[in-house]
Amino acid sequence: MIWCTARIASALSHALHAGHFSSFLAMSMTDTIAVRALLQHPLLRTFQEQQRQTSAHHNIFQLFGLTLNENAHSAFLAYLLNPMERHGQGTAFLDAWLQWLQPRCSEPLSSHGAHVVAERYAGQWGRIDIVTELGGGTLIAVENKVRAGEQEDQLARYGDWLHAQSESGQRLLVFLTPDGRDGATARAGQSVIRMSYRDLAQVLEQALCVVPDTAHSLRADVGQYIRLCRHLHISLSELPMDTSNTDILKLLDDPQHLQSALALMRNIEVKTQAIRTEFLQHVVSALNEQLLEKFSNENRTWAAMIEPGSTTIFGIGHAQRFTQNYRCVVELLNDSVSVGWRKARGGQICSSPELGQIMCKQLHAVPENWWLCQRTLPTAQWRALQIRAAASELLLQLQADNQATHTMAKQLAAEVWNCFEAFEQQVRELAEFDAHVPAATA
Repeated sequence: MIWCTARIASALSHALHAGHFSSFLAMSMTDTIAVRALLQHPLLRTFQEQQRQTSAHHNIFQLFGLTLNENAHSAFLAYLLNPMERHGQGTAFLDAWLQWLQPRCSEPLSSHGAHVVAERYAGQWGRIDIVTELGGGTLIAVENKVRAGEQEDQLARYGDWLHAQSESGQRLLVFLTPDGRDGATARAGQSVIRMSYRDLAQVLEQALCVVPDTAHSLRADVGQYIRLCRHLHISLSELPMDTSNTDILKLLDDPQHLQSALALMRNIEVKTQAIRTEFLQHVVSALNEQLLEKFSNENRTWAAMIEPGSTTIFGIGHAQRFTQNYRCVVELLNDSVSVGWRKARGGQICSSPELGQIMCKQLHAVPENWWLCQRTLPTAQWRALQIRAAASELLLQLQADNQATHTMAKQLAAEVWNCFEAFEQQVRELAEFDAHVPAATA
């Protein structure tokens, strides 16, 4: 039922963004009986059962954090377009794409003898996302932009590369974007075919018409990708797909139901932060257990904690001066989760510059203003901790871990511990480690 409640909150957020926030806050909290009555409403129970039966909101591409990953989009599209790939459907996807392109071309297109390559190196002209060579000499270059801007003269350069090729045949430059916008870097008079992610979804839907019903895994994967394409066409935000439900929105037309839902939404925001905080506390507990095991009952220098005054930095640091010294921590950011050795303040000079270099090399990390070394953890596994991640499915992952054996918390603690244990002695021996370092400032 928590899942349904989160969906109600998501639907209500549309009204919040429409400018009704002040009036919502003015509404009084409904009593517990009214909230329970809403949660027991037959429509919500039916909605929950429909989701259980269909898994309509499951999407493997979102799960692995690939929504805005241009390289992943290009790789998957090139895989489908390539007749020789393991999907086993030959030219089915390529034919559907060429059929979409045909009205925009001066000569017939044929998939005979096609060759598709992702990330084609084009020498001085750059690297092209997808290049398709057709048997008749036609050459098609695709530049795919999900969110990033165009590089300097990018489309113009790719057009130059196309026309520099010696083979005869058509030269087509396709600019694929969520909204099908014009390219800002095309040369005046240069022909660029604009394609939106909605167009791409329609092409893939057409191709699925000839894919056998028995190709279950392929049809499921492409179906999920089509949903992702349509989502990107509508919005570039990280909001969950299909967050609103018409029947539920109608249910909320009833003032009593709306009041109950508003009370739920306010409490969900509090509960979301509480679930995240509890998860961080489990990580800290696991780290303190390892510290106790390693240093026994000695007067320990190190302690694990959530950084005082912060809800986004946690890990192992100086027991008395956590924020005023080097510490091995995780930092939660809007779009990523980083781990590494953090300084007391930005720009701090380490008395052993080579230590940072060794850290970076051994941990496959990079230095930064506030860090001796830091690396980004895999997005897919830790997306639930990102500040912007608010999807109900991600919240449920953390809640389940809090209530079970804390497997995820222990995995994250292991990431910190491996980084800490490798260099704790070298850090402790730094000349400035025991000195009183002024508190870090943002």
